Amino acid sequence: MKGPPGDSAGNTYEDPTMLQACVVNDTDLADAYWSEFALRHGNRAERLEAESTVASTEAVADRVTAGAEGIVDLLTVIANRAPDPQAESLAYLGAAPVEDLLNDHAARFFDEIDAAARTNERFRYALRCAWFDDSIDPSLAQ
Repeated sequence: MKGPPGDSAGNTYEDPTMLQACVVNDTDLADAYWSEFALRHGNRAERLEAESTVASTEAVADRVTAGAEGIVDLLTVIANRAPDPQAESLAYLGAAPVEDLLNDHAARFFDEIDAAARTNERFRYALRCAWFDDSIDPSLAQ
């Protein structure tokens, strides 16, 4: 039997909303992340529904907090799949998981973050929306 599917980097994720383990690739996780974003920015009923469906947002946050391998690739996939208006959605991405990654793991992922920002316009926009705190080495923040 073939192993669980993953993304191009071989990353796999367990979806915490399922009673049994379900594997989600980066693209599916990105799409679910933006679906939750849309609900949170919708009408009152959608916002209430969003309160009970945060599995993808939590999965991304958990990977950021853990400093998981492939996290910059995942954030780049999420940026690439951002819905219109992109400025709003990419600002949200930058102010949440990208900012958290910088504050928690800037030194460890500096080269990957720098490469993604240099080669991906959407990731670069999200990065510009992140606020750095005092825990980041000033030489890295420049």
